[in-house]
Amino acid sequence: MTVKPAAAPAIITGTLATLLNGFPYDLIFKPENEEEQIFLNTLPEELLILMISNLEPTSIERFATVSRWEMVF
Repeated sequence: MTVKPAAAPAIITGTLATLLNGFPYDLIFKPENEEEQIFLNTLPEELLILMISNLEPTSIERFATVSRWEMVF
């Protein structure tokens, strides 16, 4: 069995490098708990509008009856 050497680490420059250098070195990403509630007021308005725009009219009506989020168009 032949083991290939690992590829050389990528060199990142420019704006992305600046952004990544601002992250802590011990930063890790953990999977979200899908059982945890997500309150609509914590989501950006643009995301809510995108989600609602993909619903059928009946689903939008149901959403409006159970949500306290004010839909302003």
